[in-house]
Amino acid sequence: IENNAKTEIYVKYMLYRNYNAPPDKLLVESSWEVLSDNPSRLFNFMDSSLCKAEYGIAEEAVEVGFARIVEEDDEEHIDQVVLIGDVPANPVSQIESRRSSYKINWRSTRFEQPVNYIDEMNKLKTKDISVSTFYLTDYARVNFEEIAEFTGGACFHLNVKDADAATNLTNVVAQRALKAGGEELVSAYRKTFAVSNAYIA
Repeated sequence: IENNAKTEIYVKYMLYRNYNAPPDKLLVESSWEVLSDNPSRLFNFMDSSLCKAEYGIAEEAVEVGFARIVEEDDEEHIDQVVLIGDVPANPVSQIESRRSSYKINWRSTRFEQPVNYIDEMNKLKTKDISVSTFYLTDYARVNFEEIAEFTGGACFHLNVKDADAATNLTNVVAQRALKAGGEELVSAYRKTFAVSNAYIA
């Protein structure tokens, strides 16, 4: 940004649903991509993997996404997670019943062992992986605030109909990513792109 500083940001997208989805659709993920190289691969993944409404049950399986991040961090160091959603994570007390309600055989799949967002959130914190959250509805707000606060992330409302929605999301992600390079980089980014005070992360 200043002094020709350069930081490569590797990005992976994950889309999670709930336990009425078959195992191959419960959690789908892209490959890791350098964001500045060819973002079209990530866009293509999103276009081909958009969540369908029939795979929601009041809340959603945030926990399987967190568990995958914990697993992947053992192979590739992950600095931060950005969670975007319109409903909260499955309540811990509901997971077993939801896993057994749809006649889906979880045996011999990567989801054979049940997980919950609280246990996985604790693992993320232990690994020093922050989760910044964007809630699209008030229904998700309390849970998303809890997740961000517990893991050391930041929480924001995201109005997808807002003309500045993409910019605000980009600014938060960039600031959180640049923190690994020090506050000087973050300050330079905020100055260069005139980041709104409401989206200081």
